[in-house]
Amino acid sequence: MKRIWMFVAVIFIAATASIPEGMAQSIGVVTSPTWSYIWYDSLSHDNFRCLVVKDEIIFGGTSFKHLQKSTDLGKTWSQKDTRNGLNIPFGTVDALLVLPSGDLLLGCERGIYKSTDDGESWRRVTPLGFWQGAGAFLVTKSGVVFSDGGGAVNGVSKSTDNGETWIVAADSVLTTASYFVGFIETHSGVMLAVTQSASKAEGILRSTDGGKTWTHSNSGLTETNFVSIASDLNSFPEKIYAMGYLRGVFVSEDDGITWSPIVEIPAGRGETVFRTSQGLFFGFSVTRKEPVYQLLGSVYRPFGFPLGYMVLSGCQYDQSRILFGTHNGLWMVTFPVTGINKDPVPANFRLGQNFPNPFNPTTTIEFSLPNRAYVNLAVYNLLGQEIETLVSEMRETGTHKTTWDATGFPSGIYFYRLNAGTFTETKRMVLVR
Repeated sequence: MKRIWMFVAVIFIAATASIPEGMAQSIGVVTSPTWSYIWYDSLSHDNFRCLVVKDEIIFGGTSFKHLQKSTDLGKTWSQKDTRNGLNIPFGTVDALLVLPSGDLLLGCERGIYKSTDDGESWRRVTPLGFWQGAGAFLVTKSGVVFSDGGGAVNGVSKSTDNGETWIVAADSVLTTASYFVGFIETHSGVMLAVTQSASKAEGILRSTDGGKTWTHSNSGLTETNFVSIASDLNSFPEKIYAMGYLRGVFVSEDDGITWSPIVEIPAGRGETVFRTSQGLFFGFSVTRKEPVYQLLGSVYRPFGFPLGYMVLSGCQYDQSRILFGTHNGLWMVTFPVTGINKDPVPANFRLGQNFPNPFNPTTTIEFSLPNRAYVNLAVYNLLGQEIETLVSEMRETGTHKTTWDATGFPSGIYFYRLNAGTFTETKRMVLVR
């Protein structure tokens, strides 16, 4: 299991280089982010295995120090454990999820816990003995929540009532010793799960019937042990990335039917792949080589993360900041919104990715204009029908933001299109209730 391997890895990596807070690292001509070390403990062993952000509150699941919470950008932290209703063996948190309702789910070796008060108190929502373990979560477009059901015990479990009650999702117990450590749902509704095992992993499993039945989908793979999976929402056809345990990253462009390796990213001990407004990031457990690679547009490149760190998790904090969880603390990377001038003239037309995404029920869309132009920004459904106009007027040079309130619209995939002068660009967004 991942927690066993991580414990062993941490013992071997107890001594790491320390980077002064606020040190700047350049990642090329596109942007130069600022690095801030917002969790530091000289005793080390602070594995940030999973991260989520809710209303600017940071929640970090660790390997040995239970659940950590910060409401002030990491200046102070509070630990949530047995005093808050969490009975977590060895203080190891495996998965976190913010539900569309705003409630929180936590997965650990003892099952699933839920909080309705921003993580201050927790209660177990899976019966003791029904299954053990919950290593990954997924909320589908229909609002069903899926989780790892404890490897060979139950395979995949699901909840249709906001995480209150859980049942076995598959119509038969999956005969596998693997643990499901990552889920995604593609634009077409196909579900994919990556598995991990210390003995015999099953690779990637695929379901086309809402998680009821699963089949192996390992064509093109050179390993079957995986740690994470994510999708590039802006690609067409949709590109899905699976992070291998030892042999690098694999990509699929046909809903997970076939896979091929990403040759631009060297093979190594993989840990995480996650999506942000600054592209996709791939984290590795390496201390003498580049621990993070970035996919920006169609280019894979080293991100310039400080050496000596095992990058285990990550998530978006806000439009310009990203959190990276490591084996020894938590980093916040801040991307400058503009250059050295406060309000520079944009060099090109640009349509940004909405944030948050997925969202419920509001999301913000940003666009930039290098010159004054008549702007039309509209939202479309999957049939290509315009369902709402957000902007239809002259706008001045600069960067603009607008908000879409999707109250009254069903869960699903939507598109938004910017027409400004001769410039046109379309992006996808996902509404999840």
